[in-house]
Amino acid sequence: MPGYGRGKEYSSEFVKDLRVSPIYVPGWYARGGAWPMHTAMLGQMAFDYGAKTIRFADADEAEAKMILAEIRRRFPQHG
Repeated sequence: MPGYGRGKEYSSEFVKDLRVSPIYVPGWYARGGAWPMHTAMLGQMAFDYGAKTIRFADADEAEAKMILAEIRRRFPQHG
């Protein structure tokens, strides 16, 4: 996709602890700078790859959980 750079590939055998990893973003930031400031929660997909945590698929937390469930259904080795 334009603006996102090149995609990356990871060897499945080294993917560990696939999960939803919620992050907290100030509400004003999530809404493009609008006030008041309060916390909005986004769910991100994450996995450990060696000594790094790889994060991807910014989404609402509930949506991220649905994505995770589908990945685990299709790829049971990551369940």
